[in-house]
Amino acid sequence: MSVQTTLRAAATGLMLTIVAACASSDDQQNLYSEGFTRVRAALTPQTPPASPTTESVLATTTGPLMRVVVENRGVSTFLFPIETNGAYVTWGASDRRSLTLKRGMLTGSRGLGEDLMSSGADASLALITARRSGSAQRIQRYLTPDNRSYEIVAACNIAPDGTQGVGAGVIRMTEVCQAPEHRFTNTYLVDGAGRILDARQWVSPQNDYLRLTLVRG
Repeated sequence: MSVQTTLRAAATGLMLTIVAACASSDDQQNLYSEGFTRVRAALTPQTPPASPTTESVLATTTGPLMRVVVENRGVSTFLFPIETNGAYVTWGASDRRSLTLKRGMLTGSRGLGEDLMSSGADASLALITARRSGSAQRIQRYLTPDNRSYEIVAACNIAPDGTQGVGAGVIRMTEVCQAPEHRFTNTYLVDGAGRILDARQWVSPQNDYLRLTLVRG
């Protein structure tokens, strides 16, 4: 609600209150009540529209669909593939924010703030999609507000985490990474074909973790 609309509603309530002073007792009570109701409604924050549900988006769209949750902001959106470059697929939202994935692993982001400009994680990806244990180095690249680049270089240990009941033929893989100033744990649900169906990945210090779920492949 705009400031102008709020002030107009408050002024209306005040006018009703002034008129009530010249009215009968019963009329005064009704006008006071109406005036206060309008002022209270004008000053009460409006509830934002509800986010679309997965079911509603599935019913009104076709083709591949991904749901993304920014955990530390409590917001979610749905993405659709907008560009393919070899093994890299860029998924975009209606507000022009986008994520780039390689075989289901997040490798870049745009429009989130403190974006992941690119990453070097092929060794991790190979182990995760093969559902094997091992060690790998992960490099994540960023730009500062004054357009300087910097990297976070982490040593990662990858392994199945032994969790049961995640789905027929699906294994949960963990990637525990340690950098000089950051420690994070990524998790992936991987099927027998090596597809990452669901991932929880650390993006940057500001954005923390994203949850990416392939709703429709």
